[in-house]
Amino acid sequence: MPDVEAINKYVVGWMQPIYWQEDPVTKRRLNGLGPKDFARVMAGYGCPECLAIFNTYLPVCPACQFRRDIQADVQNTPQHWLDHMDDLKGEAQGTPVSIDDFLREVAADKDIEQIKLA
Repeated sequence: MPDVEAINKYVVGWMQPIYWQEDPVTKRRLNGLGPKDFARVMAGYGCPECLAIFNTYLPVCPACQFRRDIQADVQNTPQHWLDHMDDLKGEAQGTPVSIDDFLREVAADKDIEQIKLA
């Protein structure tokens, strides 16, 4: 049974995974975290199992009793997750455009119907 007092004292929030999947061998849920949350787990300020965020380093999660073993609880990221993140980076690349410049581009595009407002 979780220690409610310890949870209230040490857990300050919960992380949201970017990806997750069940390990087919161990049946453990593997959580893919963003860089900030991944660093938090690596440093012992978060639980890789239930995704609790701690306000101090804890070797045992007060919420799910997960006991840290840095060699076992942090695994290499699956290649298809990395590939997807690379695809997302490619879509986001480009030169930032101000809203005024964007609207000028839209107004100059002959393929966009121009409707005058009253």
